[in-house]
Amino acid sequence: MKNKNIECIIIIVIFLFTIAFMTVGFSLYNKTLSLSGNTTIIPDGKIKITNVTKGTMTKASANPTWTDDTIYFNLSFTVGSSDSSSTTYSAVFYVTVQNDSSYDYLFVMPDYPISISKGTNTYDSSYVGYTISDISVGDKIPSGSTVNFTVTVNFHCPKKNETGTFQINGDYVQKFSEDTSAHIIASIDDSQVGDLTGNNEYAQFSITVINTYNVSRSFTLFTDDTCILIKGPDKSDTASYTIDANTEQTFTFFASKVSNAEYYSNTRRVNIKLLPDGLSAFSAGRVTVLVDQNASYDDITPPTISNVTTAINNNIGSVTVTWEGTDDVLVDHYVVIVFNENGTEVRRITTTNDNTTLEVTGLSEGTYYFVVTGVDNSNNTATASQINNATTASGYASKSDTQSYKWVYTVTYNVTNITAPTSGLTVNRGETYTGTITAGSNYNLPGSITVTMGGDEITPEYSSSTGTITIKNVTRRYNNKSFWYN
Repeated sequence: MKNKNIECIIIIVIFLFTIAFMTVGFSLYNKTLSLSGNTTIIPDGKIKITNVTKGTMTKASANPTWTDDTIYFNLSFTVGSSDSSSTTYSAVFYVTVQNDSSYDYLFVMPDYPISISKGTNTYDSSYVGYTISDISVGDKIPSGSTVNFTVTVNFHCPKKNETGTFQINGDYVQKFSEDTSAHIIASIDDSQVGDLTGNNEYAQFSITVINTYNVSRSFTLFTDDTCILIKGPDKSDTASYTIDANTEQTFTFFASKVSNAEYYSNTRRVNIKLLPDGLSAFSAGRVTVLVDQNASYDDITPPTISNVTTAINNNIGSVTVTWEGTDDVLVDHYVVIVFNENGTEVRRITTTNDNTTLEVTGLSEGTYYFVVTGVDNSNNTATASQINNATTASGYASKSDTQSYKWVYTVTYNVTNITAPTSGLTVNRGETYTGTITAGSNYNLPGSITVTMGGDEITPEYSSSTGTITIKNVTRRYNNKSFWYN
């Protein structure tokens, strides 16, 4: 018979470390440890693209490759002499996304800046558009699930009977929003074009907004473009709206010209921003506005870039790059280039707008620096030499500090006063248990520790200088997965 004075139960003991106050380059980690030997702790999983396959190809050729969040379609359309410019040619791609994280995510319209070229010639991007089916903005992608959707790229030949192969360039960057609380989400179809040429006073556009709050929310639309005004559905000076609780709604807005504005080109890419009451403004996407060029300006100066900084994220392989950019006319977009410690370019990412922040994903652990350059509306940008020789000072290209990035680290620990029978670990009433953690190479010890046993959290005695954990006087009982402890 069991000795009634000695109560013991069989348990599996899990250590959940909540790590805070890490040095620069390290983030918050929550993971589990088993109770023997060495282990590797990694951050929570992520949502990522896991597969891209080709569907129907009409006059199209493609060899898609992808990273966790970016698809490189490597797409071209070959048009013959008998093909009409009014005919639509298409390329269909089937995309699989897997959510390996602990959180639900919401689908957001991707960034897909498209350019067209044939040989040395370039063409207006309006001849290419894309649609996404089988998923909608705001659709939830639950934790642990896999979803499939379709991306169709459509192409119109720019001119009748113009033959040859047209290259379709642009990185398709998929966006997701973590669904941990209520959101205001907005998306603009960037293929929309408005005409403000001649006597046209207004150009009409639409925006889709999702409100996951349980109450209605008010918001305004605006742009930083100093030559374009954004007006509401009644063409008033303030584009103010209210969206109902837990709904998706499409709203109309108008663009108009600023009086006496000087337009140095006949096309403007206008970044539309949304400001919810009580929240921060964010970019919803861009539209194209056609205007009459009314000024002559020999713009040969690229945008100036400064203050390029980076921050490691809690998702493996993810670093957020921020910078500042100015131009004497208007910045159209930016290019972020990733170099390894040997100065070899490993990634080049083009943004879709003039936002000065970008999340770079899919990086392996290593040492990198990031160079940023801008492209203005006159297509001025830094030269290859200026990019390769960029410093952290301001310039047409500027770089971040070189830094080592690691998202995985090893904790070594041992536990005393524990036996390990075949069926599990025995924790005895009244005993004290200790453990020691040791940070891996290039890591500091965490500032605080939480220990989870049987699904219940306790805060043990812990020394951040020595890594020693002490759980004293195990006395409290829990059912099933439980054990005795204070």
